[in-house]
Amino acid sequence: MDFGSEYILDAEEEEEEAEDFREDLYYGDYSGFECEIMDLVEEEETETHNNIKKATTNTVKLEMKKLQEETDLKIEKSKLVKCKGDSCGAVYSHLSKKDEEKKVWTCNFCTHENDFKAELPDLSDKSDIMYVDDTSNIPELIPPDSCKQKIIFVIDTSSSMCQTKPVKSHSFIHAIIRLSQSQPETRVGLVTFQEDVNVYGDGSKFVTVQGDQLKHKDELVAIGKKESDLRPVHESAASLKEKIALLDELGRTALGPALVIAQTMAADVEGSKVILCTDGVANIGLGRLEDITEIEINSFYSGIITDSLISGVSVTLICVDNAGLNTRLGQVPTETGGMLEKIQATELDAKLTEELSRATVAVNTDVSFIVHKDLYVSDTKNPSLRCSTHLQKLGNLQLDKQVSFSFAFKPSNPQEQPPAQPNSTGTL
Repeated sequence: MDFGSEYILDAEEEEEEAEDFREDLYYGDYSGFECEIMDLVEEEETETHNNIKKATTNTVKLEMKKLQEETDLKIEKSKLVKCKGDSCGAVYSHLSKKDEEKKVWTCNFCTHENDFKAELPDLSDKSDIMYVDDTSNIPELIPPDSCKQKIIFVIDTSSSMCQTKPVKSHSFIHAIIRLSQSQPETRVGLVTFQEDVNVYGDGSKFVTVQGDQLKHKDELVAIGKKESDLRPVHESAASLKEKIALLDELGRTALGPALVIAQTMAADVEGSKVILCTDGVANIGLGRLEDITEIEINSFYSGIITDSLISGVSVTLICVDNAGLNTRLGQVPTETGGMLEKIQATELDAKLTEELSRATVAVNTDVSFIVHKDLYVSDTKNPSLRCSTHLQKLGNLQLDKQVSFSFAFKPSNPQEQPPAQPNSTGTL
């Protein structure tokens, strides 16, 4: 199979891997290959984790850390040269056929002929390209200065969490201690929720949000903005630890309002995180999953996702039960660049440590996977679609992120060597 990127396809490994893969593929005489950023997965397995398909036949996996490790990128000061064919969007690559006399290049994916006036990049060496606006200021995939980032802890203190109180308090206090030692300039905030939402900010304030306030997003956003000024954690650690140690559990679960406030508190700094821990189902105020229509539920959580993507905030959901894993809430972390985890209470400390170590290196990122027009890429949200281009929004990008795409032939005459191409965009 031909890939529009050299460091995706390692030609030296092609013959060695060919026999291993041949029996696993549905159609055509695909050559096996070893990918550096994109691996064709061999074994059959249906287990999922963080909404990432582990393995199926004809599945490729993109490991985003390879973007940082790649050192042979060619730098071009220009816009992406994209195919203008209907619903294609493939980028000009070494696979594309260029006709200098006609001043057109033919897309290998949809066969559309594209006019060109300016000189096209020289890809005779099959190099991958980073397109930038300023060649004197090349962006790097490195974590930004931590003093500019925020982390907002959102803790469920409803009655259902009473069994896990000692472990929960211990885990979050440890997280504050670790942050004060390893990322002392990071600005940390605390929000808790039960029947009411309590906003502690950096530990120096206490605001209770209750009653009808829980039903109005504008009021919640205003509160979040007002409480968004946070001290560095090396200054606020003592106050935050004291507040966490005194938390009590009672009442219902105003998860949605707490999430709105926390997201707003973090929204003024790109690359910030909201880390939400719960074991219950949202059942009061905005975002509740009971006594409202599916349309209202989807509208609320879609709004959270949109706001998070615009502001560059990731939301991580740590469930000490099945809460969120089978609801619209579960899509918030997967679409904003956070983690979605179901754990035992005793695993909370380790999971918080893992999340705090995931540095954000880019925001508002997405990955598109493009295959030949005879193929289609599976869309888990719309299984009936048979499109040859699939765009997946990643939100905030951490380098441990992996993205999988599954593809198959449309019911037509397949090519023996159809091409495929992944593209990634984002703000560094």
